[in-house]
Amino acid sequence: MSGLLHFIDAEQIWTVVTGRLDIAPDGTERTATEGDTVVLPAKVLRQVSTGEGCTAIVTAAAGARAGTPDSDGTIVPPWIA
Repeated sequence: MSGLLHFIDAEQIWTVVTGRLDIAPDGTERTATEGDTVVLPAKVLRQVSTGEGCTAIVTAAAGARAGTPDSDGTIVPPWIA
């Protein structure tokens, strides 16, 4: 599954529990596998793709907002409490 090109206005931390995660912060492709942790700085454009069976723990500040480069607004994603 591949997500949209987007940004989050807060630092975001991904830890892969199972499977594989491909992340392209600012267009630089990186792969994380089981046990790896990736720290994404605030406001960096990123695209995240996961393979089947990927499970990750993702953290960000409460109320962090997401947006896309072609949008004027931002939203609080439903998974951020």
